[in-house]
Amino acid sequence: MKRIRDGRHGLVIASIVTLQLASGLTSGSAYAQGNEDCILAAVHEYDEGAKVCDENYADCSRLFFDSVCKPVFIGCNVANDAVFLAARAGCNVGAPPPPPPPGGGRDPRVSARLKGAEEVPPIDTAGTGDFKMRWFPQGTVTFSLSFSHLSSPLSVAHLHFAPSKVAGGVMIFLCGGGGQPACPAATEGIITGTITAANVTGPTTQGIAPGDLDSALEAVRKGLSYVNMHTANFGSGEIRGQVKLETQN
Repeated sequence: MKRIRDGRHGLVIASIVTLQLASGLTSGSAYAQGNEDCILAAVHEYDEGAKVCDENYADCSRLFFDSVCKPVFIGCNVANDAVFLAARAGCNVGAPPPPPPPGGGRDPRVSARLKGAEEVPPIDTAGTGDFKMRWFPQGTVTFSLSFSHLSSPLSVAHLHFAPSKVAGGVMIFLCGGGGQPACPAATEGIITGTITAANVTGPTTQGIAPGDLDSALEAVRKGLSYVNMHTANFGSGEIRGQVKLETQN
């Protein structure tokens, strides 16, 4: 059986943070750019740490009761959050950190599965997509959107404000405008990035003002948003998916 990697991982992470803060490594040139590349690098390291914590917990659970393994798992994630906070702070040298999101840490995580049948009205297409969005400590919001088998190249992708089976206004751009890069002109691929107030465009007719990130994210948390991928063949949207907490998908 694979050797168990227990709570020492969390202690190692915490030690690394202490050493980095003492030596100034977390505010060095790699993290001092204050740009998206810096944030995504920090997120990648966070994901790697989270995977180790999850693997540790799974290994421990095979041999011990949850009362033994759960505290180790929690400690590992707390230490991993500390690493991310240090790295994320270095991405914003000279700027105040954003407020923490409700729930903090890795809560919430939301996702959506996109298909033509979810469009209003439904679209007959082989296209599918998978959307994931996460809140991180100190307010960073990241997303990934993978897609395949679209009938024509992608032109724009948004988060809209509406419940399932209802057409709503554009709320947050994911690519193709609204402060986001151009979408890949392809029928399959993956888009990753971050979401900030600059990407929120409304909809004002539904009570959300441009730049009002808090209200937009609250709509996402409540399940009142959907991802829509627009293509050359289907300008109003080819595949769509309602965004929900991952435990609900």
